[in-house]
Amino acid sequence: MNRLGLKILIIAITISIIGIFSIYSSTYQKDGEFWQVIYQRQLLWVMFGLLLFLLMANFNYRRLWDWNPVLYIAAVLLLLLVFILGITRLGAQRWLHLGGFNFQPSEIVKLVMAIFLARYFSKKGVDDISLKASKFGVTRAVLVPFIFIAVPVGLIIEQPDLGSGTIIFLLFLVMLYFSNVRLKYFIMIIVLFAASFPFVW
Repeated sequence: MNRLGLKILIIAITISIIGIFSIYSSTYQKDGEFWQVIYQRQLLWVMFGLLLFLLMANFNYRRLWDWNPVLYIAAVLLLLLVFILGITRLGAQRWLHLGGFNFQPSEIVKLVMAIFLARYFSKKGVDDISLKASKFGVTRAVLVPFIFIAVPVGLIIEQPDLGSGTIIFLLFLVMLYFSNVRLKYFIMIIVLFAASFPFVW
């Protein structure tokens, strides 16, 4: 693990400890089994998260790039599964139940789309596809990845989960920015995203 990774780990542990003490101090006087074990559950998840962090810190994420199509299809299928087997809470159907706990597929999709877009823009950079020279380049650099993110974003917003959908869209805009895409293409994408709201919301 490099120095940056070590600093991130220290910050994560510090925030986690503060969070656990905050939960404990606000629940230890409450009656009921739920309140008595809630901080213990949080501690368990913190330990699991730190273990996962250490594993991923020593894993070359670029190996996942070769699995991009599989990861993308799996992410979309997970989102579709939410509408079939998902748990509804507070008017939103966002969770799946697996092995005694619930999870949001949209959180996994965020990671998958980050990997997917990183691979796409590294392989089809603006300079490589001659974005400024041809309309075909604009299509490959802007419209094609927009279509790829529109599918999961549309499914997430339909749950509804506007926050997660917006995060993925903003991730896409950041990727475009670092690919040196012209401002007018940014505006075009934002307009397309806004125009799609009546159909998915």
